[in-house]
Amino acid sequence: MKKLVVILLTILMLFSFFQGALRVNVVKADETYQWVPVNNGLYDVNNGLTDGAVLSLAIDPTNTQVIYVGTDGGVFKSTNGGTSWSQINNGLTASYIDSLAIDPTNTQVIYAETLMGVCKSTDGGAHWTQSGLKCGEVNSLAIDPTNTQVIYAGTFDKTWYNQGVFKSTDGGKNWTQINNGLTDTDTPRCLAIDPTNTQVIYVGTENTHVYKSTDGGANWSQTSRGLTRGVSVTTYVFALAIDPTNTQVIYAGTRDQGVFKSTDGGANWTQTNNGLPNTKFGMYVTSLAIDPTNTQVIYAGTYEGVFKSIDGGSSWGAINNGLSRSINKSIHTLAIDPTNTQIIYAGTWGGGLFKHITITYKITASSGSGGSISPLGNITVNSGENQTFTITPNTGYKIKDVLVDSQSIGAVSTYTFTNVTSDHTIEATFEPLTFTISASSGTGGSISPLGNITANYGESKTFIVNAQSGYTISSVRVDGSSVGAVSSYTFSNITDNHTISAIFEKQITQTVIILQIGNQNFTVNGVQNTLDSPPVIKNSRTLLPIRVVIESLNGTVGWDGTERKVTVSLGSTTIELWIGKSVAKVNGVDTPIDSTNSKVVPEIINSRTMLPLRFVTENLGCDVQWDGTTKTITITYAGS
Repeated sequence: MKKLVVILLTILMLFSFFQGALRVNVVKADETYQWVPVNNGLYDVNNGLTDGAVLSLAIDPTNTQVIYVGTDGGVFKSTNGGTSWSQINNGLTASYIDSLAIDPTNTQVIYAETLMGVCKSTDGGAHWTQSGLKCGEVNSLAIDPTNTQVIYAGTFDKTWYNQGVFKSTDGGKNWTQINNGLTDTDTPRCLAIDPTNTQVIYVGTENTHVYKSTDGGANWSQTSRGLTRGVSVTTYVFALAIDPTNTQVIYAGTRDQGVFKSTDGGANWTQTNNGLPNTKFGMYVTSLAIDPTNTQVIYAGTYEGVFKSIDGGSSWGAINNGLSRSINKSIHTLAIDPTNTQIIYAGTWGGGLFKHITITYKITASSGSGGSISPLGNITVNSGENQTFTITPNTGYKIKDVLVDSQSIGAVSTYTFTNVTSDHTIEATFEPLTFTISASSGTGGSISPLGNITANYGESKTFIVNAQSGYTISSVRVDGSSVGAVSSYTFSNITDNHTISAIFEKQITQTVIILQIGNQNFTVNGVQNTLDSPPVIKNSRTLLPIRVVIESLNGTVGWDGTERKVTVSLGSTTIELWIGKSVAKVNGVDTPIDSTNSKVVPEIINSRTMLPLRFVTENLGCDVQWDGTTKTITITYAGS
């Protein structure tokens, strides 16, 4: 009978494909993921499951790489997440497997429904034996998670005697029919056990009815208020799903009325079909699956593919990317990987088994020396997601350029790929931080190196200052401040721009002093100085307070108050003069101050000791010139 159902449904799907489908309020499809076939070894070694139906799915909760599928060709097993399959039919009494159940406490124990009852394996499907339930079709199986010896089976048979719900309390050896409260026209199609109170059981039946038991199946009562029947002669509740976080919330998938939701443990139901496909044959929802990590996320298998809700069933959107053929969109069963709820398996009527995986793209990130990019290497990004990269130079370096897909985007420190839908590359390059030292020099010498000198971060640069012949270094200024008349200067651990300039002056080979009669001001090599008292002419000779003049020549002047003697020393010459005496001593030799005029003597005028200028300076080796017009005396000393 079930093979006939498959044929009829296939014809129905093909007819629907050619006639077109009416879609009302369909939410935009989520293309972040895609369906890929995982049929290698399933059903037909040569053709995969091209012509076969996957009717049931079971994932090992302790190792989700282990998956069992029930088909119209028996049971198949994968140990690598669906990459490859092997047929495990040894001992099965029939090959049409509409329901599978794994013992959660011992996953080597598996139950399979067949057209001839329930079969059991205790070795992970390697061998099967007929259980104690021998009847017609078994539509559904459910294992009590708190006592896995308790199993429920929903059956269909031509006689009510072998139809309804059966219960085993000894792991399938013996079965008891538990139909109290069920009607003989309401053939069971699906079962669900409340995970928080396993005495509460729901059964979905023909005629779009749901029955509930609160005593482990001993008694049933119909809880179908709000459930509506469609136009089909025979209507079903194909699937039941209980929210594990709030078991008062239950979803029912029906043959032609779509999805219903109850928030009060099945007492009342509300249709929630916004976005689900609706053809002229109705809304066919064959299977339901709730994401255990986010129970607002629900998947519905329909004859038009898989639909997803992210708001507890209020709205639905198609996720059919990869289910291209109409026959592939006819979904019979769904299962979510409990350890990675982004992975979903869908069994179809005619296209085999599909795995829903994230569409990913690769972004290859690399960097040159002198810095880093994070993250680095081959980065996997889900379709439609964003990925940000941070570029960081090492100390002493700066970002030179960033290339995205080989095109420059400049020296940016971050870059974000938005809504990724293809592979990309990103490359960061770096270069040393450089600084400029501007070196200059004035007339009379040079600085080396000269001009704008480039220095890397942390380097040192030395500058040599040389004076030309006849010049001396007057000053070296670094960043505007003098560092003295140095002949070299080194910038160490350079981390900024700088300036350095060298200033030179002519080398002084003689000292020129200019004085004027009656003027206290005088100059030494052009630099103005001040006398204590202005020069005067007395007895036709110039007298002045000599101390400032002698000290300008780097000489010394001493005074002996007892002897009223002045001692002048410069270089190797010492002159001794006495107030009022016309004879002085030059290096101990008596010498007339003025051989032609004995009146020329040192005097004290206005409390200042005034000495004959020409006698003193000429005996110290100076040249003395007189300009009578301006009454100016010029003293030139060539000594060092």
